Amino acid sequence: MDIVTAVNEYSHLLNIEYHLILGRKGKSQSVKIVFDKTAWFHVAGIHYLKDIDINQNRKSSAILYDDIMNGSIMEEYFKKSEYYETISDRVPSFHNLIISVFQYITKSFTKA
Repeated sequence: MDIVTAVNEYSHLLNIEYHLILGRKGKSQSVKIVFDKTAWFHVAGIHYLKDIDINQNRKSSAILYDDIMNGSIMEEYFKKSEYYETISDRVPSFHNLIISVFQYITKSFTKA
């Protein structure tokens, strides 16, 4: 699984939010899970590729996301980093998260 493929699959989850309230013994915490164009960057570990200019002429990770989606940035660009191997195990996990959440959402909203 490569970064570009994972980002393409992530597009199915864009603009989905989960609001969870976790509690115990009268105390609760609110957790918000957001799937947007900026969140994927950190989940996939792209920020660890410190030796390549990821944000070259970009103002945000959302623009990087768009550049990947429109084919301006290919997998070879990320593989140039000497740190690529350090995130290579995160990408399949990122992919599995995407597939699991998307399948859950699909099943939840298609039940009669």
